[in-house]
Amino acid sequence: MAGAAFGLLLFLAMALGLFLAFDDQPLYLLLVLAFLGAALGAPLFVVTLLALLNNSVGGRVIPAETDPADVRAARRALRSGELSGRPEVDRIARALASQARGQEMPLWMYAVLFTLVGVMNLVYAWSRYGDHGGWHWMAVLGLAAGVLMLVGTAVGLPIEARQRRRTRAFAAAYTARGEEDRPKGPERS
Repeated sequence: MAGAAFGLLLFLAMALGLFLAFDDQPLYLLLVLAFLGAALGAPLFVVTLLALLNNSVGGRVIPAETDPADVRAARRALRSGELSGRPEVDRIARALASQARGQEMPLWMYAVLFTLVGVMNLVYAWSRYGDHGGWHWMAVLGLAAGVLMLVGTAVGLPIEARQRRRTRAFAAAYTARGEEDRPKGPERS
C-alpha cells in the first residue's frame, strides 16, 4: 500500500512538473494546480509515512494473530484517552501507547522544522517573484508550499499535542487499573 501511494505521488509530481514546464500558463491555473497538487500530494505522503512508521515499531509487540477489530477498538480507546472496558482491547491499546511514546519527538522540534521550511518556501517564492517580475510557476509553487506548511504547523501541532495527552491519560488509567486488580498484600485469614 505504501509503495502504491508513493508511486502515485511520484506520478502526480512528474505530471505537474511536465505541465508547469510550459511558461505560458495563466496565473489562476498555476495557483489552482499548485494547491490541488499539494492537496492530493500531502495525504499520499502522509499515508506513505504512516505505513512505513507502522511497520517499524518498537517496544511492546502486538502478536500477528491479533484480531484486527480489536486493534481498531484499541486505537479508538487511545484516541479517546479512556479505557474501553475490554481487557484484551486495553492490553493492545497499552502496547500501542508504549510504541507511540517510544517514537515521540518533542513538539518544539516539529514546530521549528516545519516553520523554518515554510518560511524558506515563502522567501523562495518572493525571490522568484522578484526575479521574473511577476508570478512565475516556481513562485506560485513556493508560495503554495510555504502557506500549506505554515497552516499545517498551526493546525497539526495542537492536534498532536492533544493526542499525546490522551495517550498519556490512557497509559495512566491502564496502570492505575492494573494496580487495583492486583492483590495489595498477603491475605489474612
